[in-house]
Amino acid sequence: MTVEKPKHVLLGAGGVIASELATELRRERQDVRLVSRRGAAIEAAESLRGDLLDPASIREAIPPGSVVYLLAGLRYDIRVWREEWPRIMANVLDACTERQARLIFFDNVYMYGPVDGVMTEDTPIRPSSKKGVVRARIAASLLEAAKSGRVQACIARAADFYGPNASNSTSIDSSCPLCPRASLQSGWSMPRCRTA
Repeated sequence: MTVEKPKHVLLGAGGVIASELATELRRERQDVRLVSRRGAAIEAAESLRGDLLDPASIREAIPPGSVVYLLAGLRYDIRVWREEWPRIMANVLDACTERQARLIFFDNVYMYGPVDGVMTEDTPIRPSSKKGVVRARIAASLLEAAKSGRVQACIARAADFYGPNASNSTSIDSSCPLCPRASLQSGWSMPRCRTA
């Protein structure tokens, strides 16, 4: 019996992380769908226009049983973050639940606040900024959905500037059971995920 490979759906596919991730997934011969407001294009990947604030748009973009990567970046304005991030996360969680898709949320480290030393999975969540509070809340909603069994999900966290085409970037080991094994040929690897 042949097991069909899942489609890998990149939501918010207009940035550096999406570009690098899509390239690695294609290198591993994975079926990739890019979803963005403008219709991002990467060779040999399907491209769709989509609006993460529109629940129907997200549902249409996610085939049943796929692996979904939430990679969106919003305008750097606290009013936008407060209004749009909770809606985006709720829409993505609802669509992943309905489609029985696995979710990997690429998050930043704002929710940690100042940290003296190395950040790990056990670093306490102590946001010291308004944006950090927003990120902590949306991460908590994802983790709650995962703990309740509603969706299979994990969070990959890295600083804002990550990947070979971003300044001050580093490679981080990959160990998320939901993530595909990324090729290290380009010197890039996926961040380590915490599975809920």
